[in-house]
Amino acid sequence: MKHLTISVLFAVLFLGGVGQIKGESYSYSAFIATVDRAVEKPAVAVQTPKFARGKVVGTDCRPDFNKGAAYSSETVGKDELLYHFKKAGIPENHWDMFSSIAMSESIRGQVSCFGDDYAPYYMQKAPNGQTFTYSIGLFQIRLIKEQTGTGQCRDETRLKDNIEQQVQCAWELSGHGSGFSIWSVTHTKRGKPYLNWMGKHWGAYSWDGKQWSGG
Repeated sequence: MKHLTISVLFAVLFLGGVGQIKGESYSYSAFIATVDRAVEKPAVAVQTPKFARGKVVGTDCRPDFNKGAAYSSETVGKDELLYHFKKAGIPENHWDMFSSIAMSESIRGQVSCFGDDYAPYYMQKAPNGQTFTYSIGLFQIRLIKEQTGTGQCRDETRLKDNIEQQVQCAWELSGHGSGFSIWSVTHTKRGKPYLNWMGKHWGAYSWDGKQWSGG
């Protein structure tokens, strides 16, 4: 690269001299711009951090959704959640709340968690006339049948197994952090289980069908 730069400078200086002979005027800024265009700048590779994940196999993440032995899901630790919160532009003062909700709703951070396939909401009409189905992901976002394939925040194809999209939609559905009542784990009648995770740090958990490990 050093030799290339020197060669380009020599070429530009030579052309500048020709311009002066022909009576043309080259400004210093034009000269620098010519050099910048001519010298190829090396691309800087963006490194995506790697996070350790756990895995749950053979046992449903929620007792209200029966997938049995066919169910499995990767789990995430708090560091990975915080990375995605920052990437989504969520202010830092909300990170602990969102991570605690995720851990409570999806039973220790299961990205593929399914739940809520029962009344009073399952297959019932939303206020806009659309049809609620089950809940999915870290934040157990309730899906809407008519939003499938639309790219909206209750679209299963957008959210399924996609932590980045789950985080973005949780932020949007909370009114950008203005309210959390859509998550029942924050309700008094459920004992506010999200509080069990507030102010704590954890790694990814794993479940082998008999016991938890990691965390």
